Amino acid sequence: MATMTTREIRLGSSPYFHTPGMLRWMRHCYQHGGTAYYTTTPELMVRMVLEGWPGANLTTEDAHGLLSGEITINVDDNDTVIFEVTSTAEEGALQRAERETIGEYSDAKKRLTQAGYNQKMKEMN
Repeated sequence: MATMTTREIRLGSSPYFHTPGMLRWMRHCYQHGGTAYYTTTPELMVRMVLEGWPGANLTTEDAHGLLSGEITINVDDNDTVIFEVTSTAEEGALQRAERETIGEYSDAKKRLTQAGYNQKMKEMN
């Protein structure tokens, strides 16, 4: 039988970034994405959560739960979003592998974007 663990996740705000407001917008786009008025997709919102808060160690399922409203959130006086996720040890291992894959994809995309920018600059000069 797998052991279940519950973790408290804290997504902080800063003077330049209001996490509760961003999460509210992301939830709205997740729930109404892909319509004529919203060009964002639920998959894009999940990716934004996973890449936007990599230190939170969230799984794809956690991100779906957070954006769909299945996971209850609280906001403290410092505008920190607080919630709990439950997982097993096996899910933790899968989660680490998933994060590594997303990280590798993001790094490759950044390198390609930089290479394209460098090529454009060469063409302009």
